[in-house]
Amino acid sequence: MENFKISENQNPPQDFPKILYKYRNWEYDFHKRILENNELYLSSPKNFNDPFDCRIEENFYSLNNDELITEYIEKIQKDNSDYFISNKISVEKDFMRILSMLKSDISKVHTDMNRKLFEMQDIHYGVLSMSTLWDSILMWGHYANKHKGFCVGFYEEKLRSTNKFGKGGLVQYVNKFPKINPLSPLVEKALIQTHYKAKEWEYEKEFRMTKTFFPKIPNDNDRTVNLSNDCIAEVILGLNITKEHELIIMEIARKKNIPIYKINKENFKFKLERFELNNFTIEF
Repeated sequence: MENFKISENQNPPQDFPKILYKYRNWEYDFHKRILENNELYLSSPKNFNDPFDCRIEENFYSLNNDELITEYIEKIQKDNSDYFISNKISVEKDFMRILSMLKSDISKVHTDMNRKLFEMQDIHYGVLSMSTLWDSILMWGHYANKHKGFCVGFYEEKLRSTNKFGKGGLVQYVNKFPKINPLSPLVEKALIQTHYKAKEWEYEKEFRMTKTFFPKIPNDNDRTVNLSNDCIAEVILGLNITKEHELIIMEIARKKNIPIYKINKENFKFKLERFELNNFTIEF
């Protein structure tokens, strides 16, 4: 966590990007809403395509002596004191119950506690995944209908200033599986869960904004964030977008006074470039 940079509705680190990008497919009605209605969606971790994303286990095997076990139990009781009081749970009896579990079958505790943690995250976490890149050949292929889709750029500062998100920051890509100590503060553990991924995903240059809905169980309306037109910095059309989709998107962007660009291949390089379309005439 030493080099981790995060923003929580505050001034971000100076190296935060000015614009964040979301790659979309115009053939999906759900994806159209990002431009038609200025909507962003805070997804549940259960929808992610990475099986390790938000699935970093707390290491209960690290509680390997009586002192650490006692410290952990006392931490649980402190963090959940309101629950204990409202449900009239005996702190002493619960202490002995957890102590017995940790000493008799730490493997079961490890499995059960992490299963409950991941279930809680799936229900109560909302994650907005974006990229700092508009010219990723891989992401245009993976997330924008094989370069036939579009990409929307949002101003990071304006997203943050809406106060509709919680923590935001660049994803950290690592080779070694992160270690989460059950005794660590909740905020630190949550950041590792949501903002650490395997090195293989580094090409995405992902920036995430998160929100915790706990104790509420959010529906789709809760997970949907509506923004004003001025939050959108630009729209970029894919290299192979159809003429029909291109004209529709251009018309929407121009009505909202949003700059619009079209992707092109740079000569003699494996690289994408773009040119502005705002001065072009729309022909129907």
